[in-house]
This record gives sequence, C-alpha cells and structure tokens, in this order.
Amino acid sequence: MFPKTLDRRINRLFTFHLLFVFTLIGTAAIGLSFSLKALFEPFRSCPVLNIGFILFWFYAVVSACQLCLGLSTLSALGVRSWKSRHSATKSNPNNPGHLVDVKSLFVGRSRHMIGKSFQNNSQLQASYERVSRTCCCVNTGKCSDQTGWLQSITVLATALILGHMTTFIWSCSLQQELVGNRSTFPSRIMNLFIEAKVQSLEPQKTGSMSAAECWVRVQHELECCGPTNYTDWLVYNSTSQYDKLEDLPKSCFCSHQPVVCNQSNVIQVVDRYLYTDGCTHFLTLRMQRHSIALIIIAPFCTILLFITFLSDLIYTLRTAYMIVIYTENSACCVDAVKSEADDEDDATNSDSSFS
Repeated sequence: MFPKTLDRRINRLFTFHLLFVFTLIGTAAIGLSFSLKALFEPFRSCPVLNIGFILFWFYAVVSACQLCLGLSTLSALGVRSWKSRHSATKSNPNNPGHLVDVKSLFVGRSRHMIGKSFQNNSQLQASYERVSRTCCCVNTGKCSDQTGWLQSITVLATALILGHMTTFIWSCSLQQELVGNRSTFPSRIMNLFIEAKVQSLEPQKTGSMSAAECWVRVQHELECCGPTNYTDWLVYNSTSQYDKLEDLPKSCFCSHQPVVCNQSNVIQVVDRYLYTDGCTHFLTLRMQRHSIALIIIAPFCTILLFITFLSDLIYTLRTAYMIVIYTENSACCVDAVKSEADDEDDATNSDSSFS
C-alpha cells in the first residue's frame, strides 16, 4: 500500500480533475449564453450588419466545443472512476478502497519481472504484495487513469484558451470600429438605409433578407425611424423634396397602446405616434453592449481555464512522479530480498553437496 500522505494525495486528484471540468462547463455556459443573446438579435442576418456578428458566431462555436469537451470529460471521469473502484473491489474484496492490483509489474532499470514465481517464498511474497498494489508501470511510463487522463485533452484545452484570447482581441477591434476615431459603423448603417430606401420604391425578391426588410426589423425592435430621424425617409434627392408623413414605413410608428408609446420619444401624427429618434445611436449601443460583454467574459474565461488547468496538470504530474519514485524504491527492496533468498538457496545447496 501507499503511505498515507501519498494515498491522500492520490485521492485529491479527482477533486482537481472535477474542478477543472466544472470550470470548462461553467465558462462554456457563460460564453455560449452571451453569444446566443447577441445572435438572437432580429437584425443579425441583415446585409452589411451581419459582418459584425461573425465574432459572436465564432465565440459560440468555441463555447459549444468547450461545453462538449467538459461534458465528455466528466462522463469519462465517471466511467473510469467506476471501473477503477469495481476492479479494486473485485481484486481485493477486503479493501474496496484500494486502487488497482497489478498482476505483474516491471520495476527498476533492469526491468525485472516480479510475478507469481516468487509466491513460494513468504518473504518474497510479502514484499511483492507491497509493490504490486501500486498503479504504475515504470517501463512504459504510464500511470493509472487518475494520473494520465490530462494528456489526452492538453491540446484541446490549449486550443480553447487560444480561442478565448482570439475572441478578446477581436472584440476590442469591433469596439474600436463602433466608437473609435475611425469608426466605420455609422457609414455602414447609412449605406444599408440607402439600399433599403431604394428597395422600398422598387421591391426586389431575393433569397436572403433584403435591406428593406432588415430596416423594418431594426426600426420595430429599437423603436426608432431612419438613421438620424424620420426625415431621412422623406429626402429623395439633392433638392430635398419631401413627401407626406403618411408615406413613412409602418415600422416608424408606435404599434403599442398610447400609454406605452408616450414613454418613447414620439410625436403624434393624426391618430398615430411617430418615433423621432434615429436608429444609428441605438444600433451602435446594442452592438457595443454585446462586444463589451465579450471583452469582459473572454479574458475571465481564459484566466480561469489557465489557472485550473495548470494547477491540475502540475498536481497530477507531481503525484505521478511521487508514485514512480515510491515504486522504484519498493522494487529495490524486493530485489534485495530476492538476492538474499538466492544466496541462502546457494548456501543450502552447497552444504547439502558437501554432506
């Protein structure tokens, strides 16, 4: 059996593994929820505007992959833990809390086999049992499932951390595009509006969402009218000719009850309420809110994942190293006992030959 300190350390391995797995699942759920919140915007498929949502699609994929990795790893840990306990109980019914009983073990640099051939000698058998109850096999460098499971997901965890870092850098770039000195987002909104106004005069049937349909969704969702205000819909050319207010799109008018409509910036036109605020400001704020959320979440998830993964990895490798050292030291004792037994056998044979 292992010393109590090493045995307690091995038992704590599962706690470190669970901490890392729950960190995977928790941070993935947070990232996925905020990404889906942005992707549920009704104008995410709008021409021109859909470019800004590529970031949220990317982070949703990263979070979904991380969630799948966390759930699959949790399932694998559960199965391995059950198999390990079941094997230990089956091989050693009197000590169900033991690890794994190895039938034969390669130890030492000479890689001698310690096996059933020693079972005729009580001293050798006692020493063999002390070593064979370990979970390491030194000649292959492999340890038990509790100490070797991190090797299979190290590359995936590194890729996920890089994905979070990429999201953070991308979010900062989007933030500069929205509110920076060289902001291009307002001009993109104006281009979309011009295209929508042309399509409203000459409707076009396309497979994807048209600019006119997109702008209707924007105005209905954000309770606004036009990029700057409702007069943008009335300007048709450079001579600033104005049409009647009744020809404005229906989405420019409040469709709620008067009490609700009065809570927004509206003016009454006949029996309807017209939104007076432009949509550029509200669109920018909405996109800015989503990008700021990722700027906060992505580095938080990166740091948390890195700390828990590194702690688990270092603790696991340190435990594996201690198991290997203990196994080699125990094997030396077995080799010494075997050597003494061989000397005694030689002496006995020598005495019998003289007699």
